[in-house]
Amino acid sequence: MKNIITIMLIAISTACFGQWKPQPLPLSLTFISGTAKGLGDVLEYHFPNFQRLHPNANPQFWNPNQSWVNKYKNNDPAQGEKFFGSTTFGVVFTDAIHPVRSIQKFSMIGAVVCKIGDKQPFLYYLYDLLSYSLAYSLGFCLVYEIIYR
Repeated sequence: MKNIITIMLIAISTACFGQWKPQPLPLSLTFISGTAKGLGDVLEYHFPNFQRLHPNANPQFWNPNQSWVNKYKNNDPAQGEKFFGSTTFGVVFTDAIHPVRSIQKFSMIGAVVCKIGDKQPFLYYLYDLLSYSLAYSLGFCLVYEIIYR
């Protein structure tokens, strides 16, 4: 909790710098990216914590140690793909870890795209870097350190 308070104080003080103003869309997208990273890490490294909060969640979909075979016919890699693209572009539909990682990646890319074309003083880009890093870290800490601890 002490870390979160420190991060919030830094974020508030950062927002007070000159004419720089944080932009809600990229901040929200980086926060979402951080929460997705936190959930992905919980699923991958601390699945029992996830299962404790969601006892009815199907481990064949949510547990990466089990769900990795979902992309194959009868969950058997020797039988090949379950459906066309299930081991490549369609893998996002076979288990939980792939859509979570996709949300992490695309929300971060979205945050960057929002900033393309902005003409602002170089120092403001440093403020953006700090504020987006804080938003990402807050999202990650919320999921990984607080919700699924």
